[in-house]
Amino acid sequence: MKFFILFAVCVAAVNCIDDSEFSEKSRNFMKYLHDTCYAQTNVKDEYIEAHKKGNFYVNDISLKKYISCLWTTSKALNANFDLDASLLYGVLPPRVAYYLVPIYMDCAKQVKFTVPFDTPIEEKTFLVNICVYYRNPYEFVFF
Repeated sequence: MKFFILFAVCVAAVNCIDDSEFSEKSRNFMKYLHDTCYAQTNVKDEYIEAHKKGNFYVNDISLKKYISCLWTTSKALNANFDLDASLLYGVLPPRVAYYLVPIYMDCAKQVKFTVPFDTPIEEKTFLVNICVYYRNPYEFVFF
């Protein structure tokens, strides 16, 4: 399977996050997350690839569960839908972390405070990803 780098997603040649910018520890963590969540959800590879490219037309529950699994297994989001910024700063390359982490924080807060509380977490994490993508599609980091 060629999903070794889960976070490093480039949708344009400009400002792309190169795989080499991630530390070995981050790459191993991302591989663990991918392997774990892929096995738990049986999501189709094509759905993951579409999401990486900003094609959000895939409205499949396995993809939404995969995204939710990434967020929760990584401990980036807790049960109250609070984001762990220090975790993101530790995983993302420093060159982009200083401006991407605030985007993640804002999107998580936006979903937390505007989406009904009883909305399934799979829907909420999907919405966070969409928000992040539209805030910076050139350096969308699929988490």
